[in-house]
Amino acid sequence: MRSYFVQIGATRDGLDPYLRSARNRGHTTVLIEISEYLELRYELKRENFDLELAVEEPSDPAAVFGVISRLPGRIAGVAAGFERYVASAAALQARYRLGPPFTPPDKAGQRWLLERAAVPVHQPKFHSAGDGTGLGFPVVVKPSNGGGGLGVYLAKTPEAYAQALALIRAARNYDGADFSDVLVEEYLEGDECSVQGLVREDGSVSIITVCRKLISTAAVGGSPDLLGFRETAHITAPELGVRPDVRTFVEDCVSAVGYPLGPFHIDFKIAAHRISFIEMGFRLSGGGIVELVSMASGRDWADEAFCLLTRLPQLKPENPACPGVRHIGQIGLVSEAELARARQLPNDPWVHIQQVPSADPGIQWSERLKSDLQRHAGLIARVRVPGASHAEVQARLLSCARERLSSHV
Repeated sequence: MRSYFVQIGATRDGLDPYLRSARNRGHTTVLIEISEYLELRYELKRENFDLELAVEEPSDPAAVFGVISRLPGRIAGVAAGFERYVASAAALQARYRLGPPFTPPDKAGQRWLLERAAVPVHQPKFHSAGDGTGLGFPVVVKPSNGGGGLGVYLAKTPEAYAQALALIRAARNYDGADFSDVLVEEYLEGDECSVQGLVREDGSVSIITVCRKLISTAAVGGSPDLLGFRETAHITAPELGVRPDVRTFVEDCVSAVGYPLGPFHIDFKIAAHRISFIEMGFRLSGGGIVELVSMASGRDWADEAFCLLTRLPQLKPENPACPGVRHIGQIGLVSEAELARARQLPNDPWVHIQQVPSADPGIQWSERLKSDLQRHAGLIARVRVPGASHAEVQARLLSCARERLSSHV
């Protein structure tokens, strides 16, 4: 009998690492996406799945089930490739008895669950935009069910706050749908970080890597009081991964939201010894982070996650960690000048430059792809560099894009 591995939503970084894992185990691979994004993937020369099926609303598990239930064989695994479709994937995992029931909470729901569980972690004061401001300024304003930094703004004044709300309410989610709600929260200072990990069948939590981020900001509409955010670079931080307070924080977050099985990432801030929760994702990270994790840890995060979701034994990891290197970083490059600087980095076998295909700028794409093109187009390459310390890696990354990162927060 033919077995199928179904991925709901393509990864926007083009890696789609589950594709390799599924094929290595003899599954027929199935990608569920909106038709417009399937066309964009073809233009970007992304690797094909065995079956690529267009569904008008992949976020609707009933719509996806209506398509995959007609496949002649068994569904061996279902996973989300993109943030927008984690809830749909979770519903289908439960429907096919591939995992415990779980409803992924959105950003507001995560905060409520941490508050209800009395998790001893600092998190910003927050509320729905419909409840007024009441927080003082600056505030962070963002969609509750967005992803990839879509529609996230820092507003320093009431006027900038009103502008941010107008921008979010005029925008659409990645497949053209409305946002469910708008979350407003106080802005907290600190170094932004992220954890990449797994929850295993016995409920144990495995931290694979912890990264520090470089976040760049840019004025929106020429206003210095309204800024947009973009994750620009990540640097692995092994010292954070072994800190007991970070480990306890991660375990508390997983427990509070009730995440039962699979890959996750958690964004947080550290200021002195205070950890502040930002948000949690119930999938593999995007932005090329899967490969960064592999190079830094020597573990195939995607394959481990695939095995958990399909209950199969893991194959031997293919990517050993950099020998003697404890820090490695990655930055996305957006111009030929930045790429030329990257090529001047020291000749090191672990310096890796990966060019990213781009779409023909002359093509007029559907309005349903507007948010995708806004957040995920424009990257021409990624560069990964090792170093003996965080400072050394950061200096190498900054040498590629110093002007753009001069305003990083």
